[in-house]
Amino acid sequence: MNRENLLALKEKLSQLSEKEEKQRNLYLRGLASGELQGPPVGYPSIDKPWLKFYDEEAIKATLPKMTAYEYIYSNNKNYLNDVAIIYFGNRISYKNLFKKIDDTARALQAMGIKKGDVVTICSVTTPEVIYLFYALNRLGAIANMIDPRTNVERIIEIINKTSSDMMFFINLVYPKIEKMRDRLVTKKYVSISPYDSLLFPINLIKNTGKDVYKLDGNKYMSWKEFFKHKNEVNKVNDVPYVEDYPVGIVYTGGTTGVPKGAVLSNDNFNGLAFNYANANLGIKRQQTILDIMPPFIAYGLNNGIHLPLSVGVTDILIPKFVPAEFPDLILKYKPNDCLGVPSHFDILMKSEKLKNADLSFLVYPAAGGDAMNIALEEKLNIFLKEHNCTARITKGYGMTELSGAAITSSTTINKVGSVGVPFPYNNLGIFEEGTDIELPIGEIGEICITAPTIMHGYLNNDEEEKKVKKVHSDGKTWIHSQDYGYVDENGMLYIKGRMKRTIVRPDGHNNYPLEIENVINSHDLVHNSAVVPMETLKHGNGSVPVAFVEIDKEVDTNRLKNELIKMCAEKLPNRDIACNYVFLENLPVTNIGKIDYNELKRILDDIVKYDKQFVDEVYDTYSRSLVLK
Repeated sequence: MNRENLLALKEKLSQLSEKEEKQRNLYLRGLASGELQGPPVGYPSIDKPWLKFYDEEAIKATLPKMTAYEYIYSNNKNYLNDVAIIYFGNRISYKNLFKKIDDTARALQAMGIKKGDVVTICSVTTPEVIYLFYALNRLGAIANMIDPRTNVERIIEIINKTSSDMMFFINLVYPKIEKMRDRLVTKKYVSISPYDSLLFPINLIKNTGKDVYKLDGNKYMSWKEFFKHKNEVNKVNDVPYVEDYPVGIVYTGGTTGVPKGAVLSNDNFNGLAFNYANANLGIKRQQTILDIMPPFIAYGLNNGIHLPLSVGVTDILIPKFVPAEFPDLILKYKPNDCLGVPSHFDILMKSEKLKNADLSFLVYPAAGGDAMNIALEEKLNIFLKEHNCTARITKGYGMTELSGAAITSSTTINKVGSVGVPFPYNNLGIFEEGTDIELPIGEIGEICITAPTIMHGYLNNDEEEKKVKKVHSDGKTWIHSQDYGYVDENGMLYIKGRMKRTIVRPDGHNNYPLEIENVINSHDLVHNSAVVPMETLKHGNGSVPVAFVEIDKEVDTNRLKNELIKMCAEKLPNRDIACNYVFLENLPVTNIGKIDYNELKRILDDIVKYDKQFVDEVYDTYSRSLVLK
């Protein structure tokens, strides 16, 4: 099909009503499953071959049109005695959760918070943060979620840009808040202690301990003092649902530049929860989920809080997650579901504490937030099976700009190397970079997704927003991921890597780091690896790939290096091998467990500056790769 015919078809499809589109999706499901016969077009977003993995009910379902609070309430009003949250032994039922939200909303209302106001929450995950988020949602106010570890200047910029009049912060960062207070537009401050929701008398003992800062009562309120204001208001003035109305702001990681504030709506939060509930992934009411992800990222706020509470899953809150303690938390709480980034699951496999553990309680172990290499995936699936877990590791793919996950695998849709298929309400296409020219199934290009979870927009940043949120010629808004990938004939998505991580060699050849990493990670002595670019001027403009490899300290690096060189030469094209290797006991990671490529680049710059032999080896390997074989 030529471009003109393809665009004409897309224009025609864009004119379908919601009912007609559902009927067409049912037809496509029949084609993909073999129930019906007909010629496919060969383009992912038109054929939607992934629909064969969903039943008719999932395809015909209707998205909820209500606020985030109304969604969790409507789904749980008949299960008020079920446990919604577990916080260090405190089991909070849905009945108590809704009462706390109501009380919090009345206290906020008493302090003048109203529709359109922005309230900053600078905290780890505690029950109070959940009460606040949904209370603000009821009032039509917007929760501005900030990482407490953010530096002072950045916090000042974020708060003043949002004109946030009120701030809730975790007590541990009190000195930081005091330092910046005079430079903020904020007028009202409330301190949350991580001990406020502990059971009595532990909460009282802990809150009077040395690790809780004493507040200046003239400038700050404690949560307990704030909560008393609920008695000044008899009834919450709930703001009715408005389509695409903003309810929260979360910030991108900023690993490739200055973090951007993604504004998310009721429809974004409910769309993600609805997608999961509707996709038959094995997530069921009164399962438990170990929530280790922080509330100031989309993955944590949506996948870790709103999704579980929307489907009746008990949320086990871990306010301060230390990756090394992941095995202990798994053994202590025995969760049915758990979320994490790939590096967290690598820790599980290495743990002596889990060597003989029975993990049969795990139903839905899920990894996202970063690419999982094939070697780790295969090792982890073996590990889970050996420890009586019938599930395989569930992978997904998403972005802050998509409110969290938009693609998922499951027990029935789980091919090694793939991150899964779109949810029933989402659509996926592979396009020429930065354009709306779609590529056929099997071809590599930019991953683009359209879904009900597409962010409202970036906060006061139209220029950056236009780079990722684009209206195509089919009339639909698509998110341009800036990731390379392809879709196979079954509709499964495979990630090739970040566009910004793609290494362009001096000879013009593109290296995809993930492909090199997958080969390196297949070696038994390698725990993980990360390929980064080393700029080279000797051979003209461009960069060459250098691999950082994580190993145990007792490993013979010279021997391993020779084995990796041989392995890569056998499994990769000559121009796709790493030009040198750096061995570390631990790869540096960011605050949320992703590999810190900026830190690796800094380490490499130091090596290049002081180690001439290393640089000479890089150039020699590159020169040899130019020889035709």
